[in-house]
Amino acid sequence: MSETRDKVLLVDDEPTTRLVLRRALEQRGFEVKDADGGQKALGLFPEFAPDIVLLDALMPDMDGFATCTRLRALPAGQHVPILMLTGLNDDQSIAHAYDAGATDFFVKAPQMTLLAERVRYLLRTARMQADLVRSRSALAQAQRIARLGSWEWNLGAGKVNASEEARRILGLENEASDVAEAVFIPALYRDGLDAFRLLAFTSLRAGRAHRFATDLFLSDGHLRPVEVELEGERNKEGRISRVLGTVQDMSERRETEEQMHKLASFDSLTGLANLNLFRQRLLEEMLEAKRTNEIMAVLVMNLDSFKTVNKTLGAAAGDAVLREIALRLSRTVRARDRDRVGAHDGDNAAVARVGGDEFAIIARGIALPEHVERIAERLLETVRKPVMLESGECRVGASIGAALFPRDAGDAEILLQRSEFAMTQSRQAGRGGYRVYSPENDEKSAARFRLESDLRNALDRKELRLHWQPIIEGRSGKVSGAEVLMRWQRGDKLVPPLAFIPIAQELGLIVPMTEWAVNEACSQLADWQRAGIGFDYVSVNITSGHFQERNLLTFLRTVLEQTGLPASGLQLEITETMMMDSLDTTLRTIRNLRDTGVRFAIDDFGTGYSSLSYLKRLPVTSLKIDRSFVKDLDTGGDDDAIVGAISSLARTLKLAVVAEGVETAGQRDALLARGVEYMQGYYYSKPLPATDFEALLRNSAVRESWRLPAA
Repeated sequence: MSETRDKVLLVDDEPTTRLVLRRALEQRGFEVKDADGGQKALGLFPEFAPDIVLLDALMPDMDGFATCTRLRALPAGQHVPILMLTGLNDDQSIAHAYDAGATDFFVKAPQMTLLAERVRYLLRTARMQADLVRSRSALAQAQRIARLGSWEWNLGAGKVNASEEARRILGLENEASDVAEAVFIPALYRDGLDAFRLLAFTSLRAGRAHRFATDLFLSDGHLRPVEVELEGERNKEGRISRVLGTVQDMSERRETEEQMHKLASFDSLTGLANLNLFRQRLLEEMLEAKRTNEIMAVLVMNLDSFKTVNKTLGAAAGDAVLREIALRLSRTVRARDRDRVGAHDGDNAAVARVGGDEFAIIARGIALPEHVERIAERLLETVRKPVMLESGECRVGASIGAALFPRDAGDAEILLQRSEFAMTQSRQAGRGGYRVYSPENDEKSAARFRLESDLRNALDRKELRLHWQPIIEGRSGKVSGAEVLMRWQRGDKLVPPLAFIPIAQELGLIVPMTEWAVNEACSQLADWQRAGIGFDYVSVNITSGHFQERNLLTFLRTVLEQTGLPASGLQLEITETMMMDSLDTTLRTIRNLRDTGVRFAIDDFGTGYSSLSYLKRLPVTSLKIDRSFVKDLDTGGDDDAIVGAISSLARTLKLAVVAEGVETAGQRDALLARGVEYMQGYYYSKPLPATDFEALLRNSAVRESWRLPAA
């Protein structure tokens, strides 16, 4: 027989919130149905018969307060616990929730365990209150468990009949169940009997129960937070003759709320303020600095190589390092800068952990902007000291960025952002140092951000272009192939590849951009070949990222099939360095592609590893001599011997050789003399758009001028 689960009706207009809450509650054993608004909740309620309702306060059509009132008016809705979920942590909202009939309220927070425990607590309390009706013998036990005492004030008799739990809560354990009103009421309401009588009569004449919270002063000197609810009963003449009430010990709830505050404001690992509390404190300190006309700073610190600590020594060691660094930073602030760094007694809000291995510090009372550098140096010095772990000594460094108020920003969020930006600049300049915010660097960063943003959209906006450069057979002048080079049409500017290809690699865009280039190049060459003006192959540069893509072979087969270009019409250019990054994977991929007929060329040959051992294993079709060896070829020197050696090696391995960067007839002649058959460079043509390149292919006079004169 399966165990019956408690049923929860969850009402919230935010889909994401509903999903998160529903999953959290279901994982903790509750049966949950959700509604996206009050009207739907009212329809679900009778059929679902929930044990508790979780109700969002702010909803567009019917808010939580109105929904709560309507639920209480239903026959089955009078005693069901209703927990109001709200982001409005203010007395007015709380009072509104209680007036609408809510059992309790809960300020929205990411701690799902606390919410689940509050739900269980209310369900337990509701069941205990139901038991009161069924059994007098269970009443005392139920009240002890729920910390809820009941009392009945007989106005004419001057007595208050109080349950055992009510007397315990009020500190009247030595009193009998019938307590004199002159003793009971002052214990419950410190303003005295007359004031309580006036309060009770005023609220009861309004025809509804009244609830209020207060703190009791116990005889042992302690305060006990309680919640009191009272309701009047009229006699035959219509006069109020009895007041029925409850008093609930809210100590556990107060502790829970304090714990919630701690969880919402402090980092559980280090005990430092978290980002939420730090932002509040930063705003307060900025207001104070403005009032006193002081300079203050925000410093953001990021630990260097912390991921390495976690990876090599384990997460427990990483946590120990973070706790030690947090302790050192707090001590540094307390020992030297309590007055100037804006520390708050008891909460260390001036030092905060704002990320995994990132800390932030508020520095106040800075006499001169340069003084923030001294603070940064002192913080770096304390972090650099070794941390002793069970496994031995561990050292970490840090990078710091700082921004000044009011010089760099008058807004708290912007000030924090600019200190984080300065920290990033410090890391990029070389770890272990500090950087104070500079508007000039910010402008460069903003320009880089705009460039990255535009580049991300370049494909969708069809801004990429291919330029074609012919690969010429040196003696005949015949166009044997062409290399395509990518350009970016950014507005009215044509951006060269060196200005955006490295960024595309950093952003992970190079794979889709290159796939676009392959598809575009194959399609264009196939069209030219069908028109009778084509050449043998098109060469496209490809990066190491493609060899990590398992679908590269499938992608290329699809492109060749769709464009109609023979596999031998496509050549992929790879570098020596790229191959050595993952040689086994690269070899396997190249062999599979060569089996289909695709060509491969090693680009910039001679500038990388140039190892014969891997060159023999690679099924490539040609070597491309880097332009750095061609530049001074016609003036003599070591390049002559290098080019000759590469050409000889290629002949031995039965590979074609292409020389890049050919700009003069002298270079052409020198290359031919050393056995280099194919050439590419400005001597023949610069890279051209497809339309201009087609015109070049059709211009027989130009191509005739490339032919080497007969001897």
